Amino acid sequence: PEHLRAGRTVRQPSSPTRPCTWPMLAGFTRVQGSEAAEEVEADRQDRPDAAAQRSFLGVNISWLMIVIGATILTGFASRLVVHLSASPVLLFSRDSTGDEGQIYSTPSPASSSRLAPPPASSSRLAVQGVRFEWQGQSPVFLSGINQPWLSYGHDFGRDRGVAHYCQMRQVLLNASRAGANSVRVFLHGHSTYTPEFDHAGFVVGPDSKQTLLTDLRRYLRGAQQLGLLVTFVLWDAAALSNTSGEFALFGSVPKLSSYIDNVLTPMVQALTNEPALASWDILNEPEGSVLVGATDANPCFDTTVLSGTGAGWEQKSERGGGPPIPMRQVLRFIGLQAAAIHAADPRALVTIGAWSEASISSTSGGRGFNYYTEECLAAASLGGASVAASSAGAGVGDGRSATRSPGVGGSGLPMEGARLDYYQVHSYAPSNKPYGSTQPLSKWAGGFGLNVPLVVGEFSGGVHSGGLGPTEQYRQVFESGYAGAWGWSATNLGFYYGMRDLRDEASVARVELPAAADVTVCPGQWPWEGGESKSLFGRATGRRTSAAQSGGSLLLRTDDEWTPSEYLRRKLARRDAAVRPDSG
Repeated sequence: PEHLRAGRTVRQPSSPTRPCTWPMLAGFTRVQGSEAAEEVEADRQDRPDAAAQRSFLGVNISWLMIVIGATILTGFASRLVVHLSASPVLLFSRDSTGDEGQIYSTPSPASSSRLAPPPASSSRLAVQGVRFEWQGQSPVFLSGINQPWLSYGHDFGRDRGVAHYCQMRQVLLNASRAGANSVRVFLHGHSTYTPEFDHAGFVVGPDSKQTLLTDLRRYLRGAQQLGLLVTFVLWDAAALSNTSGEFALFGSVPKLSSYIDNVLTPMVQALTNEPALASWDILNEPEGSVLVGATDANPCFDTTVLSGTGAGWEQKSERGGGPPIPMRQVLRFIGLQAAAIHAADPRALVTIGAWSEASISSTSGGRGFNYYTEECLAAASLGGASVAASSAGAGVGDGRSATRSPGVGGSGLPMEGARLDYYQVHSYAPSNKPYGSTQPLSKWAGGFGLNVPLVVGEFSGGVHSGGLGPTEQYRQVFESGYAGAWGWSATNLGFYYGMRDLRDEASVARVELPAAADVTVCPGQWPWEGGESKSLFGRATGRRTSAAQSGGSLLLRTDDEWTPSEYLRRKLARRDAAVRPDSG
């Protein structure tokens, strides 16, 4: 009946002066339909009069039943907590008895409740020669996408919370549907929001609200549920302002040490056992802010070979940047953090996002040098303060770099950790032209002479795609001996077709993450969504097919985020519209 579907107050026929509200019934009938409501109403008509429904205390039996029910439920509070809010957020967790799959509730989306670290896991991405391996099986090809951010530098920390994560999760969900096994996402950016600096430019903590670890762990658990490995990009030099806190870290070992001690090391240690954590990308495109054309007796710090390549674009005075950062300081910035990460987590993988093949190999047509070898990183990292004091043209030192002992920021941490576990190169073709002969999309991976995996960490669609479509690019990288391909970026829907083309390759499908605990379930998401349940209502495609793409026929495909009732409604609508029953 209409008055039940609307949830309005109704009166019992035998007691015209006594109102009886059924707030939960209104919601029930909205879901179940008018037939259920009519059954409830018929049952109510058959009840005795109002006087017979009152207890000796004068309390309506219906209310007494609610009290009794609430009392019973209280006994199960440790097993199931029902959080009645506008947008409840549920977690899958493990209770004290070890049972999995219980449903709990977090506080509201603005909460900063902490997620517990997982037990030690043997499931971690590892390196074997020039290939990745997963649980001893090789090779593994990292097929994925650059998220790379929703809010630049402000996706984690400062109490971003559940609501923001749920928006970011859409990229994870779409990548998973397309058959990807990995994503790359930025963390600090230019340090506008994280980490937390004091007035003198020293890092004093992860963020002002102390929620960085919670946000990172929430993201990792969501990715794990969807079968995705995550690479976090700590810093960005592709568009670096000389007024940022990040910029000062290049020229000051004490300031960089404050970040390592107060943020990086605790963060790496806290996330050590997260299976979805693939690697740490210390710096995106360091060549954007490097001093080009500088001469040095040590070829590790000589950047004359980069002249004319386009490196140093961000620090040009006409773009408001500068002063450019000497390569010695760039390498020290990378080396000290790499050593700290390996000291905190010996199984961690470290990389950087090189802008061009010119900075990772000397085989790039005579114009290039591998600046990121272990020898170069160690040479820049040892001697801490003396390096800062002797760097010409730095312009960013703060005079505090007195004598420091060798090691990470003078802490004595082993410098053998100052290394990259795999290389990552970005490849953009000249505008509306094919890829150059030395670029990764035109060259076999082994031609760069590296003895570790090489991932093509960024490549583009549109005018910088070298005339190749997304599927062609992913396939080209896969078949040319590289260890991974991450398109730039998630907003290019064509890349999902590229990932889908590789989804059934053994080296892509080999990554099988264990079940995740404490997974945040977003509003509107069914708790079982993710992982193998992607095909709960049929195989998801990652993108609906339009009539034009399917040759004029209307193909209706199921979608992971349809609720069961919406799924059935669409099925009925399709039947009533006489759409072809074999159409997907």
